[in-house]
Amino acid sequence: MQQQFNINANYCVSARYSYACSKITELLLIEREEYCGNNLKNVVQRYFNNSICGVISTLVRDRKMSDDEVRELINQVIEGNRQE
Repeated sequence: MQQQFNINANYCVSARYSYACSKITELLLIEREEYCGNNLKNVVQRYFNNSICGVISTLVRDRKMSDDEVRELINQVIEGNRQE
């Protein structure tokens, strides 16, 4: 089993626990940005079949994302494509 604990605004501690040994087998200090990115990636893979479009569609459908936020996201995608 693995759990993460926030220790401040920039870092988290990841603890891996072994039931077989009844002890913590690994402690890692992880930058918060990396931790959040990995967690988001795992959620997208697990619950949305690795589809960001599925995430956004769900947010829009459930009214968790406003029309203005959708427009802003579209503008960010267009701007990002122009820079490439």
